[in-house]
Amino acid sequence: MSFSREEVKAITDKVLNMAKADAVEVTFAGGERSATRYANSTITANLVERDQSVFITVYYGQKSATTSTHQFDDASLKSAIEQAQELAKRRPDNPELMPLVKPPQDYQPVDAALPSAVARPAIVRELRAERRADAYAAWSIRMQKAAESKLVCERDRLPQLGVVDSSSYAPFLSLSEPEADRWLATRGG
Repeated sequence: MSFSREEVKAITDKVLNMAKADAVEVTFAGGERSATRYANSTITANLVERDQSVFITVYYGQKSATTSTHQFDDASLKSAIEQAQELAKRRPDNPELMPLVKPPQDYQPVDAALPSAVARPAIVRELRAERRADAYAAWSIRMQKAAESKLVCERDRLPQLGVVDSSSYAPFLSLSEPEADRWLATRGG
C-alpha cells in the first residue's frame, strides 16, 4: 500500500502534535522488495513485500533517540513516540549533535523522482543494451544453426541451440558501448 502526499502529511502532523520534546524529526519511508526462489529450474516461490515506516527522532538538548513503527494508528504512533522520548532522556549528551534547522521551512513540491532530462540518458542506455543483447542472441543462434548442418552426424545428440552468456567467465568478451554501437550499425541494428 502506498500513501498519498496528503496521507503522509496527516501522519507526520499527528506525530508532531503528539510528541513533547525540544524538537521532533519525522521520516516517512517505504518501498517494495521482491524475491524469487528457484529449484529444479522452476520458480518455487515468488514473494513481494511492500511496507511503509515512520521513523520518529526526538531531541532534548544534546540528547536524541529514534524509534520506528510500521503501524500508523494513534496507539502505535503514541507508543513509538513515548519509547523515543524515554530513550532520549536516558542518553548522555552528544556534544557533536548539530542543531536542527529552525522552522518554518518552505519546500518545493516534487512530483517525480527524476526529471526526464536526467532519466532519459539512463533509459536510452538500457534500451541500447537490451537491443545489443537481442542482436547478439539472434546472431549467435544464426551462427549455431549454420554450423549445426556441418556437425550433425548419425546418432549425434547435440545440445539444444541457444544463447550462452560467457561474459561473466571471460569479461574481455563484453563490448564497450561505443564498440557495441559500431557493431550494431554494421549489422543494421
